[in-house]
Amino acid sequence: MKLKTVEINGKQYAEIDTAGLPVYVHDDGKEIGFDAPLATKKITELNGEAKNHRLAKEAAEEKLAKFAAIEDPKKAIEALEMLSKIDQKKLLDAGQVDQVKAEITKNFQQQLDEESNALRCWRSSFTIL
Repeated sequence: MKLKTVEINGKQYAEIDTAGLPVYVHDDGKEIGFDAPLATKKITELNGEAKNHRLAKEAAEEKLAKFAAIEDPKKAIEALEMLSKIDQKKLLDAGQVDQVKAEITKNFQQQLDEESNALRCWRSSFTIL
């Protein structure tokens, strides 16, 4: 883009449009007024948005790093479920049904809370835009 100029009394001046903005000419010949304050504001907004996305990405990578040693997630989940069932079986054999119910409820509530938080974060990322 090149600034469109006019010559007055041998001096070059920037041409302005009806809104008082300096006119730039695109490579295709299209002329457009450039609103520097609006452009600066938009650049600041986009930089802030990029920073938020970068921070969210870094936080997600940090959480994911805890699971780097797990090569097969399906097998790891199966192993955890099996251990949980073994523990529950031991409690049932010992006659502690209420404790088994409480553990199952606690685990389910924890999963529900994690999903709710993830959904809340996902929704809040759209309100920023």
